[in-house]
Order: sequence, then structure tokens, then C-alpha cells
Amino acid sequence: MSIYRKKSQRLSKKLAERRHCAKRALQRYRIKLTKRIRIRIVQSIEHEEAQIVRRISNRLTVWRVSIPGYPELKVVYDKKRKEVVTFLPN
Repeated sequence: MSIYRKKSQRLSKKLAERRHCAKRALQRYRIKLTKRIRIRIVQSIEHEEAQIVRRISNRLTVWRVSIPGYPELKVVYDKKRKEVVTFLPN
């Protein structure tokens, strides 16, 4: 009997990134990351309303995002999956 999960039971990378991101938002900014907030962050990055801080790789970039009602957020964005990967401390 194997101790590893079957491949069909594993989380997709996108879902794993979302769960990690929600944990870090709560831990570092005390924000409960909802679908609405996540979509607003992604839209501000895609519409270049956010400020790019640096490029980590061809796929990952660090952004500074301002959303009304929230502190300035520093996030890592995955352009391949169009998803926020994590929240960085200020």
C-alpha cells in the first residue's frame, strides 16, 4: 500500500497556488482573500494599473498593487496561470 496520493487526487498547480496565496494574505496582511479581491488584484496587474517591482523569471513577477480599502499589497504573479502566487511582506 502506497503512502502517496494517486495522481488523480492531487491538487492542480493553480489550486495549490490559490490556497497558498490565501494563507499568506491572512498571515501577512490579515486579509481574507475572496474571489472578488483575487480577481481585482489580477485585473489591476493585467491592465497595468499596478506597479511592477521586479521580474523573478519569465513566468513570475513581483507587483505592488493598490486597491481601495486595503493597504498597498506586494504580490508575486504567475503570468502562465494568470494567478497570484503569494503575498510578500512590505
